Amino acid sequence: MKIVLILFATVFSLTPLFGQNKQYIGQYSGVAESDYFCGNKLDETFRFEVKLTLKADSTYKVEWFFDDNSCCSFDTTWYNTGKWLSKKDILYFTSDTDTIADTFYYKKGDDPIYLMSQYRFDIITKKDEKQIAKFRRQQAHDFYSYYLKIEDDAIRFDPQYNCINKIWGDNVIQKVK
Repeated sequence: MKIVLILFATVFSLTPLFGQNKQYIGQYSGVAESDYFCGNKLDETFRFEVKLTLKADSTYKVEWFFDDNSCCSFDTTWYNTGKWLSKKDILYFTSDTDTIADTFYYKKGDDPIYLMSQYRFDIITKKDEKQIAKFRRQQAHDFYSYYLKIEDDAIRFDPQYNCINKIWGDNVIQKVK
């Protein structure tokens, strides 16, 4: 019985809680700015900032801060929260849609985590796609609908809206040390 307890304690101590990789816990942030937007030179600078906070209790918050009142006609913070898990270098997310800020022209369900796509950059490999499909087939992971690959403490993504992705371009959110 003692051996079983020791074995159980050893395995449990080597396995991060809820499958989390502690190296990913923390805040990630990135900023893009431009005075050229929607095909026009602006008199002011457009600023788009993204913050992603991954907490040790398996919750997260992602925030998009927009500072623009010209082309897209919005100036706001847009965010959502939910749970996250890591499996190798893929981060999986749920979304608490009731935390979506009621702003501008986004349809219900188009929260920031949903719009953070990596497909334009070919970051997700065929091997990653197999890992993602296997992860999502597991009953306990049904609600983890969104995912991002993390490389060297950075996440590169496309915001998927013309008003924003032309400014964001190839920027990343980097882990704040």
